[in-house]
Amino acid sequence: MFGIIVGTHGNFAVELLKACEMIYGKRDYIKAVTLVPGEKPIDIFTKYENAIKELGNPTRFLILKNVLVFNSIFLAI
Repeated sequence: MFGIIVGTHGNFAVELLKACEMIYGKRDYIKAVTLVPGEKPIDIFTKYENAIKELGNPTRFLILKNVLVFNSIFLAI
């Protein structure tokens, strides 16, 4: 199984997925992760863990991101 996670500042990832759904329809293998003010790295890490679980623990996944703070979190995965 394959999954895609889009991670961005604010709600950009959520809105980007909504725009894509308008064109292509809902896809169960794509999840959004957001970084909002006041969150700590552990909060973001937990969001990624939850997104992976919601995707059904895929054997492979692609993470598209625009947030540098995520780099330290990926080192822990």
